[in-house]
Amino acid sequence: MALGRATAKAGSEEWQRATARLMRPPGGLKLVEAPLPPQTPVLCEPRPWLSRSENECAYPVAGEGDDVLSCCNTPVRGGYCEGHRAAMFRKPRGTFASVLKMQESRMSLA
Repeated sequence: MALGRATAKAGSEEWQRATARLMRPPGGLKLVEAPLPPQTPVLCEPRPWLSRSENECAYPVAGEGDDVLSCCNTPVRGGYCEGHRAAMFRKPRGTFASVLKMQESRMSLA
């Protein structure tokens, strides 16, 4: 079965063998603990989230539940200051389609 070509019916034995090779790395799966995200130091004077105005960064910097404190710096866009916006919105490193394309190229070499 080749990706992008309908040579095997979905659910057939051939389809299952081909997709199993794509989904399982050699040697099987190994679960590892995900690393903690990097800390983003942003100078701010936090206040309770509920007391912040509409024109203040909504990023939670401490606390839980009703005691959450927000950054409250001036937002640049979308309700967050420049530092917290950069921490939250990063360009994705790859897409599922790009991973499948890479797998297809590896299979064609084999």
